[in-house]
Amino acid sequence: MGTSQIIICGKIDQIAVKKEIKRLVRSKKGKVLAGVCVGIGNYFNVDPVVIRVIWIFLLIPGGLPGIIPYVLCWIIIPKEE
Repeated sequence: MGTSQIIICGKIDQIAVKKEIKRLVRSKKGKVLAGVCVGIGNYFNVDPVVIRVIWIFLLIPGGLPGIIPYVLCWIIIPKEE
């Protein structure tokens, strides 16, 4: 954990800088089906619509290239608390 020093009126105070750990979770907000696309979009800082369009393109050639990974992500990625 890093520390920063701030000098205020001659006093030195140390402030701990907390780094937030990024977690891949299925989001409750903005979800359409299970929150998988929103969770992946939030994790990679990408608009969830882009992720949804990618899933749709994966569904076009018969559905399996899109459905199986989506269901696996639905099962594996934990829900947002």
